[in-house]
Amino acid sequence: MEYDTEVDIDRKQCRRVVPMKVLALGCGRTGTKSLKRALQILGYEDTYHMANCSGKYPRDCEMWIEALEAKYDGKGTFGLEQWDQLLGHCMVGRSDPQSHKQFIVLTTNSRP
Repeated sequence: MEYDTEVDIDRKQCRRVVPMKVLALGCGRTGTKSLKRALQILGYEDTYHMANCSGKYPRDCEMWIEALEAKYDGKGTFGLEQWDQLLGHCMVGRSDPQSHKQFIVLTTNSRP
């Protein structure tokens, strides 16, 4: 397994610390993990892949659930501040495009 140790991070206490440079969106089972590794080789230190949730950062699932509930069930809101909390440590976001659609719109409309 790629992740040896789980890390208990409460992302709600986090903020963006590096700029988001790349959104590498693709459907599962289409080489996204290989792309993650290639981007790391190119110098993008921490790239986010949904495997992060089931491996190294299981508490991230809490915020992903909130994002999906806001999007699909109309429960609460999940805006740019929450995306920055969840993905603020990454220069590359990689995941299912449906999960990131709101993030892309917010990022495109809110950032220079």
